[in-house]
Amino acid sequence: AQLIENYGTAPLRALTRASLPYFSAPPAGLVDGPLLDVRGVLSVADDADSAEFALQLAEGTAVNPTISEIEVAEALRLFPALRPERVARALWEPHSADIDVAALQQSFVRGMRQAGAVIDTGRQAEQLARIGNRWQITTSSGVLEADVVVNAAGACGDDVARRAGL
Repeated sequence: AQLIENYGTAPLRALTRASLPYFSAPPAGLVDGPLLDVRGVLSVADDADSAEFALQLAEGTAVNPTISEIEVAEALRLFPALRPERVARALWEPHSADIDVAALQQSFVRGMRQAGAVIDTGRQAEQLARIGNRWQITTSSGVLEADVVVNAAGACGDDVARRAGL
């Protein structure tokens, strides 16, 4: 996974920017090392995509002024596999970074446990119902109750949401 400030729609870029403080300086005790490994991102465009490139450049510099257009020769130096005849413009985002996804997930687990959350991976949530201010979760081995349920089922998230009537 990579953190790219200039990626996606305006709401996604805003969410990325809002996440930067956590990625850069997570709360003490939640991580064993850095969550980010800075590695710039290079975007290129040919002549046909110049208008879209200009928009991406404008949006990018509004998000982070270190994002800039660079000379095609510099883009070719950064990534020699590019075909020079296909590159009319190049954009460099020097502060993009690889995300240590395993460490990020562990930081969330540690934070949840420090806050008193119970993470139960040993049962299947067969049905979830909101009763008053609490959730009642019928599992393969009994019924649980919780104030908050986090659907972290990944690819099966839609199935869990359906079981909750969502």
